[in-house]
Amino acid sequence: MSYLGRKGAVAPLTSADIPAGIVEGTDIAFLENASGTQNLGGTYSTERMYLNDSYTLTGDVTITGHLALGTIADSDVIITQDGTERTITGSGTLDGGNVLQDTHRTSVTGMTGELGTGVTLGSAVTGSPNLNLGNATFPAGYVVNHWHKTNTYTSSAQFEFTMDGTTGVWQEITYGNNDFRLTGITATQNNVLLISVNTGSIRQVNADGYLLNLGFRIDATDYHCGHMLTGLSTNTQEVPGVWQMTYVVPASFTNKTISARGSRQNSSTGNHYCRIRQDGMPHNNMTIGINIFEIQK
Repeated sequence: MSYLGRKGAVAPLTSADIPAGIVEGTDIAFLENASGTQNLGGTYSTERMYLNDSYTLTGDVTITGHLALGTIADSDVIITQDGTERTITGSGTLDGGNVLQDTHRTSVTGMTGELGTGVTLGSAVTGSPNLNLGNATFPAGYVVNHWHKTNTYTSSAQFEFTMDGTTGVWQEITYGNNDFRLTGITATQNNVLLISVNTGSIRQVNADGYLLNLGFRIDATDYHCGHMLTGLSTNTQEVPGVWQMTYVVPASFTNKTISARGSRQNSSTGNHYCRIRQDGMPHNNMTIGINIFEIQK
């Protein structure tokens, strides 16, 4: 009679009983979940892994080694008891889960939860809808928000500053129905807003040395950030109508309106304009507008 293993042995078959080259990887066609329930009980002091559809505690379990309960089914591992309350204790490790779908995913579609610390997103990470980075922290100096409005003109437009008696009043600059106003601005306290505007050009006629004050309004408060003086006596000159200011965001800066503003110096003479003109130039698309950048502090 032929024997597999040691003749008459009652010990389990080991690798010592199988000569080299007799059983190779190609001889094992597949691993299959056991169709029945794997009963668990007693002490597990070595490294052991099961592949089963389900697991049942038929006794108390003590783990001092490493016990892995796996499945290659679509569902996750569920451990039940046999109707009697059981315990799982010990200093070892108990792992369980779907062997393929959870630990070897190539896609996170359908997954929920939170990425832990130490996770780094690559530069090519995208999302649809866009990734929600509302709680992300950016280094100081990074632009974390941007608002803008751009208007393009094919013909001349201008805004003239007026007087209220002898007093210059702050006025919002508009070219017809177009303005330099942005609404719904919400920014984080202590960050910095860089607010800039291009209105085309500033023109003063017979200003006789009087200034045109320029700035911005945030809700109901005007901020003066500079002035222009382009014309003396009968001289007429123009300079670029560009100005900007930096603004440290206070607390509760939510849903604000910011616009470009200007004011004539008190008792000033002459005419003061913001304007954009074609004047027969070859370009027919003249672009101006307002930009606001929020910079991380």
